Amino acid sequence: MTEYQAQHRLYRKSRLVTMVIPSKETIWMDDITIPINLEPYLSQPNPALALYRNPDTRDLVIDFFIDLTGSEEVALTTLYYSDRYHIPALVSFSLAYVESRFLPEAVNANPGSYDRGVFQLNNLSFPHLRPDDFFNIDVNVFHGIRHLDWCVSVTDSMEEALAVYNAGLYRVKNGQTPESTQRYVRLIMNFRSVLAREFSRFMSRRGSEVVFRTGE
Repeated sequence: MTEYQAQHRLYRKSRLVTMVIPSKETIWMDDITIPINLEPYLSQPNPALALYRNPDTRDLVIDFFIDLTGSEEVALTTLYYSDRYHIPALVSFSLAYVESRFLPEAVNANPGSYDRGVFQLNNLSFPHLRPDDFFNIDVNVFHGIRHLDWCVSVTDSMEEALAVYNAGLYRVKNGQTPESTQRYVRLIMNFRSVLAREFSRFMSRRGSEVVFRTGE
């Protein structure tokens, strides 16, 4: 037996000495579609990322967020950095919705500064970014989600982290959270609840389309 045969075509002899049976790795089958039970995923605290991390359901998650945002680039980039920084995807997309309605060109003028892009990065908070960087989807989403990750690391809840994202750490930690920021947090969390229901409905309806690739 050659080295190639030894590594790639292992055989087991049956009781009939004239018959050889290929190992399981050499048996080929068509891809098959099997309904998948999504409940264990949907009941997790972070269902969107759990399903995104599963190769069998990733494309469905991507489809949902592309439909939501109207932009493949915004959806894919936000999922990527949410996964990288372990931020619940439903929170990331809810934040982006409240901040900009997912519009990369969104601009909000403040007294003395500007908020720009999908995650409405402020030019005073991110002084190292060039003007064009704020409208670059990858750059904007990266800095927005990384900043939210920092906010999570210095607070005790997601609601408090979102307040810090909007009003800054000093005011939140010193009991000076503006009423506008409190409304802002409520808007995000309310949208997140609605989004979670819609995501569950979508995945439950489309779960039967999952393809298990048995031929690979």
